[in-house]
Amino acid sequence: MFAGSVLGTLFLGIEYGNFAKFQVSDVMRVQGLPIPLVVYVLEEGRWTDFVMPGVIGYVFMAGNALFPVFVVGVVWLIVVSYFASKWRSEATSGSEPKVQ
Repeated sequence: MFAGSVLGTLFLGIEYGNFAKFQVSDVMRVQGLPIPLVVYVLEEGRWTDFVMPGVIGYVFMAGNALFPVFVVGVVWLIVVSYFASKWRSEATSGSEPKVQ
């Protein structure tokens, strides 16, 4: 189940983090979230693109793809630790004799 979540979020991170374009305003678009890889600006009726330099762009692409995987991993750790502590408290409370 965890592996499926990681693969799904990796796919979404690659797709939306690197290839999807988002309209920020009437004159600006960005490609890539959370780190913009390309910024498009409408100048005199034409879209002008501002692209990240090569090596930096590849590092940002990897960061955009892996960011959702990191978030899902942290959420999984929080959920698992919550249920593990709840299970431990129920297991220890059930084994103790009750005094009346």
